[in-house]
Amino acid sequence: MVMSFQRQPTLVLPLWLLTCFFLLFCTPVFAESEEKAAQIEVSFPGIDEIIPQATSIAARINEAEAILDKAETLDDIYLQLNEVAESLKLLEEQFDDWDKMTNWPLNRLLTAEARYDQISKNEAELFAQLSKQLSAVEDLHNQWTEEKEHWQAWQTSLQKSGVKTPKEVFKKTLQETEGLLQKISAASMELIKKEQEFSPTQGVLTSRLALIKTTLRQLRKEIFRRNAHSLFSADFYRQLTPTLFNNYRSNLVSNFNLSDGFWLQNGWIIVLQLICIVALSVILSQRRRRPKPISEDWRFLFKYPLSGATFITLAATISLYENTPPSWRWLLLTIATISGTILIAAMAENERRRRIILALAVVYLLSEALKVSGLPTPAYQLYDVLLCALAAPLCLLIARRRQKQEPDRFGVYLASLYTISLLAMIGLVTALLGFATLSIHLIDAVLGTIIVMFMVKMTIHLADGGITEFLRLNWVRSRQFVLMLGLSTADKLKTLARIIILFEACLYILIVWGFYADVDEASSALLNLEYTIGEFSLSVYMVVMVAVVLYLTNLISWILQALTDAHYMTPRKMDLGVKTALKRLLHYALFTVGFFVAVSMAGLDLQKFTIIAGALSVGIGFGLQNIVNNFVSGLILLFERPVKVGDTINIDDQWGTITRIGMRSTVFETLDRSEIIVPNSDLISQKVTNWTFTSNVSRIVLVVGVAYGSPLDKVLDILMRVAKEHPDILDDPLSSAIFTGFGESSIDFELRVWITDINKRLKAKSELGQAVDRYFREEGITIPFPQRDLHLRSIDGHIIDELKPT
Repeated sequence: MVMSFQRQPTLVLPLWLLTCFFLLFCTPVFAESEEKAAQIEVSFPGIDEIIPQATSIAARINEAEAILDKAETLDDIYLQLNEVAESLKLLEEQFDDWDKMTNWPLNRLLTAEARYDQISKNEAELFAQLSKQLSAVEDLHNQWTEEKEHWQAWQTSLQKSGVKTPKEVFKKTLQETEGLLQKISAASMELIKKEQEFSPTQGVLTSRLALIKTTLRQLRKEIFRRNAHSLFSADFYRQLTPTLFNNYRSNLVSNFNLSDGFWLQNGWIIVLQLICIVALSVILSQRRRRPKPISEDWRFLFKYPLSGATFITLAATISLYENTPPSWRWLLLTIATISGTILIAAMAENERRRRIILALAVVYLLSEALKVSGLPTPAYQLYDVLLCALAAPLCLLIARRRQKQEPDRFGVYLASLYTISLLAMIGLVTALLGFATLSIHLIDAVLGTIIVMFMVKMTIHLADGGITEFLRLNWVRSRQFVLMLGLSTADKLKTLARIIILFEACLYILIVWGFYADVDEASSALLNLEYTIGEFSLSVYMVVMVAVVLYLTNLISWILQALTDAHYMTPRKMDLGVKTALKRLLHYALFTVGFFVAVSMAGLDLQKFTIIAGALSVGIGFGLQNIVNNFVSGLILLFERPVKVGDTINIDDQWGTITRIGMRSTVFETLDRSEIIVPNSDLISQKVTNWTFTSNVSRIVLVVGVAYGSPLDKVLDILMRVAKEHPDILDDPLSSAIFTGFGESSIDFELRVWITDINKRLKAKSELGQAVDRYFREEGITIPFPQRDLHLRSIDGHIIDELKPT
């Protein structure tokens, strides 16, 4: 005990010091906090503001009651929710065998999905309106609760300060506020009650749609599963009972019934489509009668204006529909297919292909009609067998006949016939063996692919024709900008249109073959494909983004070059070489920016390019140094411009005019129109004769020889006269005719003249020579032949005898 008592001060002393420290330093802090808290009191208006604010609050209460009246008058929404519940009840009676859902045919699943999805979206819109009203009521409740607390605190503050307050005003305001809050609570409870009343309907719709989507995904995965009886077994024929077809008739009526709100929701789209069809038909008919030439790609469109107008209108407005019922979607598809078939048949080369196109369209429409009508699986299985049994030998027969007519030609048409025949045989075998889903999917995929390919061909023709017609417009064709773009404008635009059309077609073909459910899923799945190498991941999205950005950069560069040329360079009369150099530099700058933008958008870290730069440096040191040398030389040519586009040069004894300075090489065209490609480094490191570096002025030297004894002064006068009479010869520098020496056979002269354009050099020299010859003949001056003295030192005797005169 003594030892423990003696050790206590060692523990108590630190605690005592800590307490003193706390009281010494923290007490002022707490005192200061209390003082600040006392200062931060809610400030209220003075007594003179009571009556004005009470008056304004009465007006605000009226506004709030107007909002409550709007929230309470939702009978129309409640009526529509009741109609949605009734529609769901009828739909539940139609689709009552959910326990056998795995045995439903694909068309029944798609029909159920569309019907339930339409009801679900209608109910979601109504619930959104209810939620919006409930949110407004809740905001009112919070706002007026704060208002009530404010008036209560204001009254208490005035009473504490000893100010005499108008109690009746506060009492009346608080009573009105309390009454409003009670109304708000009642309206809120009513809205919550209605939400609870109709929430079971929403739950049923959500569960049904989830179940249908799960079944569809499972069905797509189990496409190779045998899910029907074989036609070689008796069980298959036992299914074909009157009850089966009675159910089909009852389902047929319900499948083609449209919902009550369909016409109200989509009536304006139908009216718009009819107006567009009539207007486009009139426009196409009038355009066909005009003498102005029509683009070759559009000729099929003007043969049948009504079909063309119908197809274009449906293609442009089909996306306006939301939640289209399967029956209406089938009707639109039928109209679009009929009009499209007429147009495609007009594009066909011969009558046999037209008949094949029409037969394919009939088969496609019949197959779609049977699917939409909900034909039972056994009956559809028989239809598949019959269709494949007819299609396989027929396509094979047509292909063999075509191959006999053209044995050396195996094109897309012939390959398509053999492919369809093979797939029809596979569809026949699978349908006979009971793989009904696989057989149906195979036939639908083949027909869908054919339709997509036909649509692609027609869409490409429409796009090409549209671009051609657009560029033929006077206000487009006369633009300096379009003229600068050149003849490649149409080709570039058509290529861009083809890329877009073919990309969309590939997505639709993937959907047709069942790889994906819709375009969004297909595009996202393809773009998310990636390949990982260590820490580096390369995805399709990255590649596509880089390709798209670089292509757009190239397209923008092409357009900007034409714009600057049309609106800046040409008005200032810049030299052709200067314009070309500036445009190339602009292209390189934009391409560099586009490259880094593409890399950034693709998600690549720019710091990783240090590794790539290191690898490139090694590559340059070994194998890329010539390429880099030529590229740098090309930049030097553009900046320093020792040669430029349009210059006439002489390299390796070859004359020519430079037509293009590229990234790696320069192209110049010789006088015989052959093109020589010279590496850029040769133009920098080697000796090059540039005849037009500073000007196009060039000298011509014409060498003339006259016979001995000719008057030399007259020869000089004739040469000077010829120089003065030629229109292309310059007066400054002066022309000169000079005596150069005594030759072996003639007295030699030179006529030295200057011309303005080196491109006229050969022509001028030829004309000068002709004029000199003409004047020499008139003056009797002779241009001698070469003369040689022959000395014979030895010769056979019999030859001399032969040469002696007899």
